[in-house]
Amino acid sequence: MNEFKRSFNKLWLAEVPYQDALIYQKKVASLIDQSSNALVLGLEHPRVVTLGARFKEALLISGIPVIRTDRGGQATLHNPGQLVIYPILPLKKWGLGVREYVDLLLQTTENFCIKCNIIVYLKNNGLHTKNGKIASVGINVKKGISTHGIALNISNNLEDFNLIEPCGVQGQAMDRVANYYQIALPEAFELWCREFEALLKGKSQVKDPPSLTSMAFSP
Repeated sequence: MNEFKRSFNKLWLAEVPYQDALIYQKKVASLIDQSSNALVLGLEHPRVVTLGARFKEALLISGIPVIRTDRGGQATLHNPGQLVIYPILPLKKWGLGVREYVDLLLQTTENFCIKCNIIVYLKNNGLHTKNGKIASVGINVKKGISTHGIALNISNNLEDFNLIEPCGVQGQAMDRVANYYQIALPEAFELWCREFEALLKGKSQVKDPPSLTSMAFSP
């Protein structure tokens, strides 16, 4: 693989409307397209339902925006207290395949859960506890650059998920980290990033990626 200079940063945004986050991801991806840098965004969204590329029907829900996106997967819900992580990475330049990258996101999240004393298992591209689904993955890769990412239930209201069929599964039970371990969203984001960095450094294709550093918000 060609040698190149990398910049790998993390950025906590707090609560951001979903549409604003989409616009920001596209801006970052266009900059990354001209470099080998990467940026991991951490945030939470106001209540919103998003429809992935596999969701073909129309969906209307009273009082909640429904937004069609270019990520993979079907319908999911975001709400305050859910940690949403959007790693915007130049996968092609970093020598990471799409399936390998999805596995990396899932393994990072599993390692995060282990640190929170939570046992999880993989099912349908998501992570589940014995009580329900705790994390979902949905990404988009365009020109070798990843956008979207993973949603991890931390302290959010799980009753909101009754409004949809999460990832196309009727009656899907849901779970959250707060049922086992107390952690604030910014700290959860930091812990997830540490696990992500550790796994990424273990990838032989990605030679000596620098440590993740924090950035100020400047959209």
